Amino acid sequence: MYLISFKSTHHAMMMEMKVKEKNPKALTIPTPRAISNSCGMSIKLMEDVELEKLVEIVEKEDLKILGKFKVGDNTLEMVYEGR
Repeated sequence: MYLISFKSTHHAMMMEMKVKEKNPKALTIPTPRAISNSCGMSIKLMEDVELEKLVEIVEKEDLKILGKFKVGDNTLEMVYEGR
């Protein structure tokens, strides 16, 4: 599973709409404290989502993200650093 963490709730909601058009398994969740102490939102995605397509959406919509994280059993690995 992957998490995409955003710098604003507005950007998380915009991304959720775009992702759900292609992948209805996307969920908006509170950002885990291991990623950010601020009150933020993240999108939770299953592993079958292609990260390249997500990067295209982020760049096209000019969304500000903290990063993309691969979530495993008790692990959290950044796979893309936000801009």
